[in-house]
Amino acid sequence: MANKDNNQNQDLRPLFSEWLEKLQEESWQLELLISGLALVGIWTSRDLIVGLENYLSVNGFGTIYKFLKILIPVIWFGWAVFLINLIFHIIIRGLWIGAIGLRYVSGDIDFEELGYSDTFKDFYKRKIKSFDHYIESLERLSSVLFSYTFLLFFMFFSLIMISVCFASVVSFSHAFLPDHVEIISGVVIGTLMVVGLIVLVDFLFLGPLKKTNDKTIAKIYLYIYRFFSTITLSFLYRPLLLNFLDNRYTRRLFFLSIPYAIILIFVVNNAGFEKYGYIPNLKSESAKQNVNLVGTIDWHYYDDVREKYYTYGERESRRKEKINGISLSKYKVNNELSFFLEYYASDNEYLESVMGDISAFSSTGFKNNIINKDFSDDKIVAINIAELKELNLMRKVLQGKEIKEEERLVKKERVEYFAGFDLKDMDLLEIEIDKKYAVQRIDYRKEKAYQIKNKLLDLIDIRIDGIDMKDSIDCKFYTHPNLGERGLLCSCLVDSLNRGDHELFLHRKSIRIEKDELVDTYSKYILLPFVKN
Repeated sequence: MANKDNNQNQDLRPLFSEWLEKLQEESWQLELLISGLALVGIWTSRDLIVGLENYLSVNGFGTIYKFLKILIPVIWFGWAVFLINLIFHIIIRGLWIGAIGLRYVSGDIDFEELGYSDTFKDFYKRKIKSFDHYIESLERLSSVLFSYTFLLFFMFFSLIMISVCFASVVSFSHAFLPDHVEIISGVVIGTLMVVGLIVLVDFLFLGPLKKTNDKTIAKIYLYIYRFFSTITLSFLYRPLLLNFLDNRYTRRLFFLSIPYAIILIFVVNNAGFEKYGYIPNLKSESAKQNVNLVGTIDWHYYDDVREKYYTYGERESRRKEKINGISLSKYKVNNELSFFLEYYASDNEYLESVMGDISAFSSTGFKNNIINKDFSDDKIVAINIAELKELNLMRKVLQGKEIKEEERLVKKERVEYFAGFDLKDMDLLEIEIDKKYAVQRIDYRKEKAYQIKNKLLDLIDIRIDGIDMKDSIDCKFYTHPNLGERGLLCSCLVDSLNRGDHELFLHRKSIRIEKDELVDTYSKYILLPFVKN
């Protein structure tokens, strides 16, 4: 039976090979179709990547965020590789189709008909050889470029999987071993990085460890290699990679991958022109991080100017950017100046150290509704328990059930109060009790929000035309509509200011804990001009 199956397989192999040869000859049609569809998908996916980048920049926090943040440049690199390679593929394949059409009309190149000198004639014959050779070169390059694009994509996807693996280790440690998260994450991730570096070096140098004849080393490395093959999913594209490496022509493209990536990341990404030498460059990172915008209107720092920047003309597709520190509601104001102060990730650590027994409103860092437990405030829990006990006491009194002596002594006033009602009043009493404790919860949260707000305001120094305005501003917690940034929306009256130009100065501290002490590790200084109508 086994021999019969083997014979059938051997009979089918020539047919399968013949089918592959035929499919290979017609593959250019599929290449063009897939390249066109892929280009449309890649271009439209830009908004999804921007959305992910903005979400992480606004909401990202903690150790996992640091790993996920690595994904953004990697994803942009993969996006650029696909875009550039597929555009080149369509151009070269189009040139190939055009060359075939020209061959139908004109045939091969007649070097004698051109009438060039023997020097140029010999040069062209040596370099071009024939028109058919030129068409064959275009065919080979376009076919290889198409597969090379997907090989680069899968290689870049492996980098993403490694980052996901690191983030998973940290997430697991946070969820199940929170007290040892730094030790476990450091040991596991450090080990993976060292071993992964060995696999990467072996990969870049075409497998020197795979070529060793020492059986012990080969077996040990095989287990390491299979482990990383699994977590990076490289087994999915390994036949494609090996087929690239066993051919001299395609192997050159593999070695081209590293300089190609360097050119994309460091050259193309940082290339550009600068025309305005004597005007402040508002696009530079230094201008955004620590600025002194004397006589400059930067759209990053004004809500109304930012909205015009995004929507003016055809700019609806402009990428939104996160608010950096502060944003005035308007450049031209009347009697009230309103501005938004961004909440920093470092503020969590600062507030945890200065708020004493007052807890946060929610837990921070990576959250998963399945793994993470619900965040609970001890005082809210105590209020809820007190409400439940009073409800039970009320029901016992109305139903005539026995009440423990110690409970009767502690709740004497409430027992006497409930004794004045009948069973038919139970619903009204439940509403009364619910309202009583709801007010307690509201008052507690209001007081907590007030104290948190005041502690946050301790981190800022705000002045208008050199006059301290900190005691004059009124702030509320606010979610900004730009990208959903959270912070404080503050306002102050400026009706006493003269009409014309004025300046708002902000000094924003970023406090961290170093050796059990509060240290101002970073300060932002911003000077924003505005006009009083």
